[in-house]
Amino acid sequence: NTESARSAIFEGMEWLGLDWEGPRNEGDCGPYFQSQRSKIYLEWFEKLIKEDRVYEEDGAWRFRFERKLITMNDLVCGEVKIDYTDDS
Repeated sequence: NTESARSAIFEGMEWLGLDWEGPRNEGDCGPYFQSQRSKIYLEWFEKLIKEDRVYEEDGAWRFRFERKLITMNDLVCGEVKIDYTDDS
């Protein structure tokens, strides 16, 4: 995680002609480095706790969700169904 390594990545993206929002092309979604986003993550985590959307189990935080069949449309695979009704 050095400046020279970051520069090489950004230069490669520029060489490829990629257009992105990030440290060299700042927009409205910063900060862009994960290490600088701790406050944002903590605020969202506290919101999940307050809304009873997560619970702690064996030292890990898990999402609380309704056990039902979930259907989503994937741009590559089409309609995808995941059955969460099984408790295992």
